[in-house]
Amino acid sequence: MPSPTPVRAFFRSARMYLKEPHPYGRYPTTTPIHSFRTRDVANHLGRSATMFVPCITLFLGWPLLAKAYLNGKVGTI
Repeated sequence: MPSPTPVRAFFRSARMYLKEPHPYGRYPTTTPIHSFRTRDVANHLGRSATMFVPCITLFLGWPLLAKAYLNGKVGTI
C-alpha cells in the first residue's frame, strides 16, 4: 500500500484537528430542558400572517388585478 501524499496527509490531520471531541446530541444535566411554548408560537404566527397573507396576495396578484381593470380599456385610452 503506497503512503499518502503530503496533501492528503495534511487534509487528514486538519480533519482530525477540527473534529469536535464530544458527541453532538447531549442533553444538559444541570439545567432543565427548554419547554416549547405553543401559545407564544401560535400568537407570533397569527400576528405574522395578518400582514404576510395580504401583502403576498397583493404582490403576486397585481397582474390579475391589472388585467381585470384594463380589460377592454387598452385601445380606448
